[in-house]
Amino acid sequence: SRNKLLTYQSIKNSEKISKLLFNLRLKIKKNPNSIRLIKIYFEKINLLCNKIEYLEIRNINNLSKNISKDNFKIFIAYKQKNVRIIDNV
Repeated sequence: SRNKLLTYQSIKNSEKISKLLFNLRLKIKKNPNSIRLIKIYFEKINLLCNKIEYLEIRNINNLSKNISKDNFKIFIAYKQKNVRIIDNV
């Protein structure tokens, strides 16, 4: 769907962003209270896209910011060229 609107390089960058998100997920499982991790990964992802609209880690039951190592999801929206990409991990 939206992937058809992306250039080859945008698709490659989105793949790298996806890998970064899975890596971030593993690190949060080890240390769920590390706010610094979010900032670090925000900067890494920001280099691969035009604009990050949001990057948040939320409790999967009530969407609060109170997370535990087994009870969270990463939500992201960013732009690749003029295409808005939304994902959660």
